[in-house]
Amino acid sequence: MKRILTLSLALLLLASCLVCSADDELASAQKRATALSFVINMGLSLEQVARMVGPLQRIQRILLNAEEEREAVFSEPATAQALQDARDLLLTDQEVPEETLAIIYQIPGELDEAQRAKYMGVDAQMQNIAALLSPAQNANLDWTAPASVRSAPTAQQRAALQREIEARVNDAVEMLNQVKFLDNFNFVTGRITIIDEYLRANQSPENPLPENAMDISVYYTDQARLVPLQQWEQAAPDMAAEMVSFTKAQILMQAGTSMLAQANMAPQQVLSLFG
Repeated sequence: MKRILTLSLALLLLASCLVCSADDELASAQKRATALSFVINMGLSLEQVARMVGPLQRIQRILLNAEEEREAVFSEPATAQALQDARDLLLTDQEVPEETLAIIYQIPGELDEAQRAKYMGVDAQMQNIAALLSPAQNANLDWTAPASVRSAPTAQQRAALQREIEARVNDAVEMLNQVKFLDNFNFVTGRITIIDEYLRANQSPENPLPENAMDISVYYTDQARLVPLQQWEQAAPDMAAEMVSFTKAQILMQAGTSMLAQANMAPQQVLSLFG
């Protein structure tokens, strides 16, 4: 079986290159090099690659259909006319009628619904792919769908999440306390070290932090320094909870973006192996 798959793969690669121009051939070669790197880094067998093609093709169709649906929202005659009318009125400092605004206000909801349908479709196919992979390969794929497309957590999961949040808030309070009571010199020279230790203690593969976690922490330590001492004891837990909540929102936002990036990357890379 492996020899047949190897031969089939080689023939597909060769056939796809024979019809390429020089520029297309170079671009095709680069795509295949990237695809092979992806396969090697994931440790995929040729049989796994072959079985992934179906779900990956379906993901490509989902992404294409989603883009068409997004364009359809804006090109729908009533919506397009409302947007044009609003633009023209605003350019001449005129008030936009309520009926025009009502049409425009429907756009975000329609886009959100289309986005959620896209997430759900991609997630379903990625679950099919996950079933083909080993635990180690799934860890390398690092697939995490936005919470909105998965079923509601159980009571035990909610309790565990609450404990995690409380622990993070307590750690955040301790970090903010440390920074707030630094003298001016140590605030300038030592704050980043304290924040870095806090972030390291709260980061793990199971509990990731957003890319801008340091910026978020710096902002809240600045805010902590501005709170009067007599108000700090009461304000500290609320500020820490807000910081943790904002950080979590950033994680979810990045997860949504990362999901689509991964979903779009995987079909292009792996399917390119098949011409």
